Amino acid sequence: MGAVMALYAIATLSLLLASVGQMKGVWPLIIILVLLAGAGTLLSYDAFTGKRRLQSGQSSRVAKQAEVLVDSDLGDLMNCCLAVILNMGANLALFDTQKGSIEAELGRGGLTIQIEPLDGGYRRRTVLVQSDSNSPTARFDLGTNSNNISRFIRELFELR
Repeated sequence: MGAVMALYAIATLSLLLASVGQMKGVWPLIIILVLLAGAGTLLSYDAFTGKRRLQSGQSSRVAKQAEVLVDSDLGDLMNCCLAVILNMGANLALFDTQKGSIEAELGRGGLTIQIEPLDGGYRRRTVLVQSDSNSPTARFDLGTNSNNISRFIRELFELR
């Protein structure tokens, strides 16, 4: 964010110099446009590199989730979920067998897997799959989150 502020300061200085007649012609306008374009690029880069992440428990407008019932032992199911996540090319962020939760970074977003035992069944479990963007300002994802969830579920059942 400091780089963006520096670019805005230089643009303001160029505008000030142009107004007092120190810079002539179209150069002040060119400098200002280049600096403002650079600031916009840096802001976009920050949003997509995850520097401004969502806080825990928050979700963006593009978040998707699905719930699946599975008949399996917790350890086997966790290992299958891990294999699918790694096969999708994600980077593992959290793997907690005690809580039955997995978190992974996938592209510009993340996958969260929560496994809960189902009441009345010894081996029946609910798998909650969530896919979300890292950017709190994301307005659309072109179906990426839905595709992540569909692929995860498809590969999980192929592996089982």
